Amino acid sequence: MRNQSEYHDNFVFLKQLFCRCLIGLLLIGFMGFVIGCDSSSSSSSDQPSDPGPETPGETPGETPGETPGTEEPGLMSFLALVTSPSGEPVANAVIGDIGITAEDGVAAGKGELDAESWYPVSAIGYAPNFVRADGELNGTLIYETVLTPVKSQESFTPGNVTIIRDDPTDPVVEITVPGDVFSEENVFLELTRINPLHLGPLFAPNDSAKTLYPRIAFSIEAIDTNGNTADFLIGSNATVRITDNGILGDSPILTRFNPASGLWESLAHGMSRRIDENTIEATLQHFSTYGGMNDDSPAGASRDYGGARSRYQDAVKKWAEQGGGSVPPQAVIDALEDLAAEAEAFAQGRQDEVAKQRLLTVVAQAQLVGMDELSSRLLQKTKDIAQGIARGLINDPDCGRLREMTGSMAQCQLLGLNDEARQLEEKIRELIKVCNNWHGTINYIMDMESPYPDYADYEVDDLVKHSGPGTWTELHEVVLSINPENFKITGDDKVTLIAPEVAYRAPEEDPESCSGEGYLELRNRANPAIGNLFLTIDGSFESGERPQFTLGMPEKHAGSDSIAMQFIYYFRCAPESIGPMVNTIVPAHSYRSLLVGVGQTPPITLQEMLNSGQYNDHGPWEIIKGYRPAVPLNAAARGMWPFTRVTVQWHFAHVKPVLE
Repeated sequence: MRNQSEYHDNFVFLKQLFCRCLIGLLLIGFMGFVIGCDSSSSSSSDQPSDPGPETPGETPGETPGETPGTEEPGLMSFLALVTSPSGEPVANAVIGDIGITAEDGVAAGKGELDAESWYPVSAIGYAPNFVRADGELNGTLIYETVLTPVKSQESFTPGNVTIIRDDPTDPVVEITVPGDVFSEENVFLELTRINPLHLGPLFAPNDSAKTLYPRIAFSIEAIDTNGNTADFLIGSNATVRITDNGILGDSPILTRFNPASGLWESLAHGMSRRIDENTIEATLQHFSTYGGMNDDSPAGASRDYGGARSRYQDAVKKWAEQGGGSVPPQAVIDALEDLAAEAEAFAQGRQDEVAKQRLLTVVAQAQLVGMDELSSRLLQKTKDIAQGIARGLINDPDCGRLREMTGSMAQCQLLGLNDEARQLEEKIRELIKVCNNWHGTINYIMDMESPYPDYADYEVDDLVKHSGPGTWTELHEVVLSINPENFKITGDDKVTLIAPEVAYRAPEEDPESCSGEGYLELRNRANPAIGNLFLTIDGSFESGERPQFTLGMPEKHAGSDSIAMQFIYYFRCAPESIGPMVNTIVPAHSYRSLLVGVGQTPPITLQEMLNSGQYNDHGPWEIIKGYRPAVPLNAAARGMWPFTRVTVQWHFAHVKPVLE
C-alpha cells in the first residue's frame, strides 16, 4: 500500500535530493552527486531494518556501500527513471524516501540504499509500484519502473456500501466496500488493473514452494481528505470479485506484495475461493497491490523493450532458483542480448532520458554478468545521449529546469563527462542564488454522469450512458518560479487530458429515415484522446510562517492549442444494422482545462489550493497538499460536458533558496 502520510509529511527524499546539494554548490562544491541532508531522520515503514547482502557488481578494491569521490561512507548514489506504460516520463514521482523525479522522469541523488531492497514508487494520478535496483555502475545504483494511470475512482462515505470496478463495461475486478470499513469522512478509493509486465516485483518469489507468477494484478487504495492513506478499522473487511475466466485454477491463489520481505504473500486459507468457472472471490483485510497467481510466466507476452526486460528478469530468476553461479547460463546471455537489441532500437535517433536510461539499465546488467563487450558498446551510446542532453541544458539554463540540470550533472559525473559536469555545475551555481521554485502536481478526476447532465440541448428525452469509462482525468505538471527581487511569480503548467470516448444513447421510435426501431447516440471525440495544452501563470508571493500566493487566472500559453473536443450524433436503425444512418458533428467548446474553468469558473482555483491546502514546513523545504472530493461544477458547465462534479488532488513541494 502506498504510505502517503510518510512520503508527504516526512519527505526525507527532498532533503537528500536538494538541500545539501544546493548548499554544497556554494560552500564546498560537488563531491560526487547530490548529497543528502539529515538522511537518518526518517525511514519508510515498508522498508526492512536489516541491511541486505552486499551489492553485486562492485568495483574491485572498493568497500561495499562507499562511492568513489565522496567522504560519506554508507551513502550510495542512485539514478532512477519513472515512466508511464507508453514510455512518457512521470514527473514528481516519489521513490521511497530517497528521491523525487524531475520533469524528465529522472531522480538522482544519494541515500542509505540497499541494492536488494524494494522501494515504493508513487505519484498523484497513478497506481503505486515497487522498484529494486537493476544493477550498479561505478558505485551508482540504477532503477527503472513504470507507473500505471489510475483507472477508476469512487468516493466512500461511512454508512454507505461502495462498489468500485476497474471498467464499467467489463468488470474484471470489482470491490465491495462495506460502510463500516473506514471512520474518515469522504475517503476516496482508487482501483487500477495493472498489466503484470508493468509490475516491478513481477518476478519476485512467492511464499509457497511452487514457482508462481502474477497473472492478474490490481492496486486498490483509500485516500483521506488530507491525501493520506486511510486504514481499515480493526476487524473490517472488503470483498473483491475477479472475473478470471478460469486462468487461476480451481484453487485460486491471491497474493499481496510485501516490500519488507520481498515476497508475494498469499492470503490466508479460505480467503480466496472460486464461485463459478469464470469468477473468484476474496476477502481483503487491507488495501494494497495484489496478484492472482498461476505457474504460467508472462515473460513472453510482449515483443518490445518491456517484454525483453521481463524475459531477461525471468531468466535471471530461474538461474537463481537453480543455485546461481559465477558464470551465467546461455539463457541469461541470450535474454540480455535481446534486451540490448531492443534498447538500442528504441534509442536509435533519440536523445532523451528514457532512451539513455534503457541503455544504462542494460549496461549495469551486462557488467553484473560479465558481458564486458556488450557493456562497453552500450556505454558509449549512453554517453553520447547524456552529452547531448547536458549540452542542451548548458545552452538553455532555466530555473524551471534546475532539477533536470542537477540530474544531468550527476549522470555526467557517473559517465566521465567531466567537461559537461563542470559547466553544468557553474550554471547551477549561478541559478541557485536566484531560483525559488514550487513544483507541483494537480489531478482532476471527473465522474462520467448517467444520464447526461443536461440533455435538453440535444432535443431528446432520455440520453443515458451506453458505454465508456467511469471517469476522465486531467493531470497538471506545474512549475512556479518566484523572482527573489520583487517576489513576482511566473509559471508554466503542462495539462494532460485523458478523455476516452464515452457514448450516450436515447431510443427513437419509428424514425422517418428507418423502418423499425432506431436509436440516437451521442459520442465525444477528443483529438487526440490523450491531449496536451500549456498554461502560463502570473502572480506574487509573500513569505512568512505560511507562504501566501496571489495568482491570476492561468491562461493558454502563446502557441499552445486547446485540446480539440467534439460530440457526434449517430442515428442508427436497429442495433444489429450496419453503420450509422446519420453522422452529424455537434458544435462543442474547445476544452480549456478545469483549472481555467470549463464553465466560466473553476471548481477551485490554483490560488485557493496553495493558500488553503495542508501546509508542512520542514526547515529547508515546504509542502502544500490537499484533496477536495466531489466538487460540483457550476451550471454553465452542465450540458457542455458529461460530468457535473470533479475530485481534485494537489501536491506542491518547495526547496527554499540557498543564500551566500
